[in-house]
Amino acid sequence: MSAIQPLTRPGEAGLLSDCHEYPEQINVETHHSTFPILMMILLIIHFENVVKSPSLVPSIFPGLIEEEKAMVQNSTASGMETFELSWNQLFGTDYSPERITDPLLISVTPNTYPPKLDIPRADWVTTGALPAFQALTNRDITVSAFASIGTGAGVDALTAAEILKPKVLVVTDVHEAVVQAAQSNIMHNLKNMNTHILAGVGDLCRPLAEFNLKYDVIYENLPNIPLPETQALLDGLNSSSFTIWSGTGTNTDDQAYLLELHRAFLREAKPFLAPGGRAISCVGARVPIETILKVPMTEGYAPEILVYNWKLQSEATEVIRGYAENQRKGLGPFHFYPMEPLVKVFDGITPQIAAANALELEYQLAPHAIDAETALTALERGEALAHTLVVVASSLRGQPQHD
Repeated sequence: MSAIQPLTRPGEAGLLSDCHEYPEQINVETHHSTFPILMMILLIIHFENVVKSPSLVPSIFPGLIEEEKAMVQNSTASGMETFELSWNQLFGTDYSPERITDPLLISVTPNTYPPKLDIPRADWVTTGALPAFQALTNRDITVSAFASIGTGAGVDALTAAEILKPKVLVVTDVHEAVVQAAQSNIMHNLKNMNTHILAGVGDLCRPLAEFNLKYDVIYENLPNIPLPETQALLDGLNSSSFTIWSGTGTNTDDQAYLLELHRAFLREAKPFLAPGGRAISCVGARVPIETILKVPMTEGYAPEILVYNWKLQSEATEVIRGYAENQRKGLGPFHFYPMEPLVKVFDGITPQIAAANALELEYQLAPHAIDAETALTALERGEALAHTLVVVASSLRGQPQHD
């Protein structure tokens, strides 16, 4: 069975004492009354005639933007929303999940964007987390404990549960309601497996201190754009796209390319990694890949690119505008691409093969890159834009890698 523990906040006692001695079966009573989302009205979102071919995506991208606006408005008006999502959209039509229900029922709060599994090219899990976890599995890497930092709806953790099969699954976020919804999403979409589910509220890796665990994988897909001074991080959807930019403890490249939060994550992850464990960062490669790799290298890690891929820019208006505003301040530049060259360059290669050739592919794409201000103008003309992404696995130097 899957077992669940209450949310943990700073100052509460840890729950497990030994990081790699997990009970074979965990019987923890689940109080369903603590999860009000079970009382929500089911909202089924279905995109008719959605196609997977990247070359056909531009015809549906404008619809994605309007759909996102509608979902955000509905969430704001009524609180929690629930979506039905098919795993076949994520894994492929021939895949039958072993540990996860199909379809998924995913509930989100007004502070979280809904997953975009019906449009795979616009979804971070489909383009980043999934192929990264598959890359680890292809190497027969054992993951006993997995943590997702800033999990949002928890779909990245559910994907890890299916692919990596950890015994302990931990999710964190800065919103208590978001964490509660993610925790419930995981519990109610996991089949009867011996998985211990833990959840904590707080910034970056700090909630992990309450569990007294060491992790084989700590995963993040964190935002980059500095939060405007006139807005609050915990309001609405701000924490899904923006971050507090401290400007302290970082180097010039971090500040220029908005990589501060990723460095802070790597610093905080160190004491929580098991021997040979990996801190995995899914980062939009709107800046040079070598600059992204420099962050773990200068923090005492040995980085490896697991995935190089491309993704439709979702939440395009606010994200591209955010990058354009920071570029006008002298930061960046930040790069986006029209769809056509990305389809051509990535045609016929897997994200894992692309990872092994990431710098060469980035060089091939360079003539087609447009900066954020140009991208904003193109977006206002109605053009669909995309960006590349890398998933980087960082292991502390001097530690042997375990399988």
